[in-house]
Amino acid sequence: MKQRLNAKIIAIVSVVIVVGTVIAILAVSKMSKTEESGNRNVEVQTEEIKHVEDLSYEDAVIAYEEAIRLNPEDMTNYIELAQLYLDNGHEEEAVETAYKGIEVAKEIKTGSGEVAEKFPELARLLVDLLKDLNRMEELKKLFDELEGILDEEEFSEEFEEEATMVQLEEKLSKLKDSK
Repeated sequence: MKQRLNAKIIAIVSVVIVVGTVIAILAVSKMSKTEESGNRNVEVQTEEIKHVEDLSYEDAVIAYEEAIRLNPEDMTNYIELAQLYLDNGHEEEAVETAYKGIEVAKEIKTGSGEVAEKFPELARLLVDLLKDLNRMEELKKLFDELEGILDEEEFSEEFEEEATMVQLEEKLSKLKDSK
């Protein structure tokens, strides 16, 4: 009787181990397929963007927005989408997109990799947009923000002269207004 009980316990434990192993294998398989599917989506999205000139404006916007959703750390997508908006006369959307990219870059820190490489280009696009739209107060705030994000040398090389000019223009404007 005791042997029979031991045999049943061994059989039950064996079944539990087999079932657990099967469940684990299925879970790993599903995760792998999900990961492959995600990679495939990014590849398809990247392929679509490579041929963006063949897309309508609306489809290109959708493609870039989806690329940003799938890979928010890729600053190139923010730059290209902002440029697309700008080229089609949608300045506000361009400004908004550039700000979104800058916010993402700040969250993940600009100090490494592709984000650090592309961040100054995105910042330059936004600076030029704000200047063209004559949004000097906003531009001044952006320069203050960029000064805190970029290292001193990089800010100095890229934006210091313009930041100084904006400050001088602001002072000149205040002097004119006071007279």
